[in-house]
Amino acid sequence: MDTNNNNIIDEISTILLDKNASSGQTKQCKIKLQDIINQDPLNFDAWYLLGIYYETETYDSQNAKYCFEKALEIDPNNEKADTAGRYLIVNILSDCIGEM
Repeated sequence: MDTNNNNIIDEISTILLDKNASSGQTKQCKIKLQDIINQDPLNFDAWYLLGIYYETETYDSQNAKYCFEKALEIDPNNEKADTAGRYLIVNILSDCIGEM
């Protein structure tokens, strides 16, 4: 990943963690993350943050799950992979309980 993408990823991470970020800012984050993924489909951080975007900004658990799965496929040993894995486990358990 190039330095420019590293800087963009850092900025996006800061915005997505900011409870006071505007919806316009977070939507721009989504667009930037999709651009990074189009340039570098194996970018763990972009997939991971896109999953966070979907889960926290749009409450779209299906897209969040897909993004976290992609991140885990790319780098299952990444320190953030543990968070993504926990999210997927909780999501699977929720689905199972919902089917009962």
